[in-house]
Amino acid sequence: MAVLIDLTGHHFDVTDEIRRYVERKLGRLDRFLPVLATLTVKLTHEPRVRESSRRFVAEATALVPGAILRAEEHGPSPQAAIDAVTDTLERQIERFKSRLYVNLGRYESRRAQLARAAAQAEAAPAPAGRAAGEEEQEPAELVRIKRFAVKPMLTEEAIEQMELLGHSFFVFLNARTQSLNVVYRRAEGGYGLLVPEVG
Repeated sequence: MAVLIDLTGHHFDVTDEIRRYVERKLGRLDRFLPVLATLTVKLTHEPRVRESSRRFVAEATALVPGAILRAEEHGPSPQAAIDAVTDTLERQIERFKSRLYVNLGRYESRRAQLARAAAQAEAAPAPAGRAAGEEEQEPAELVRIKRFAVKPMLTEEAIEQMELLGHSFFVFLNARTQSLNVVYRRAEGGYGLLVPEVG
């Protein structure tokens, strides 16, 4: 099945040559993951970045059954950024496939561990606010806004998704509570769950 690629440019006109390059490089990902049907790619030119090796950014999001694969890479040219994001997605697909095809017993055992960790995180009390007398810091400048799609999932699925992407946190719509939650990897080991409450 051919991959449908939705390609857009930001501060950058996508030429036919670049479009063909993207289709040739990223279109081959369906060989690694046949269920991959749609891929969203955004190319951004950032001329004010000092490092010439980071002037172009390629962001790619692939929706596959049971997961969202997302990668972002920089390069000195659109082609270099596309090459880098293709390599990153290929590694993520390999990780995803290895998780799909692991021994069923080990897989079920891992899911049970994640379910226990998720249940413990949901039962844990909310962290306390800032300590009295703690110094107020100057607010940092907002330099980037990232939009992403959320889909309802269980906490253990969100932990799997976070691990698949190699991130230290993951924002998701909790299928049980229908609220936005955040799972994160704790420095001491295990996972945490942030559950917003209107106060």
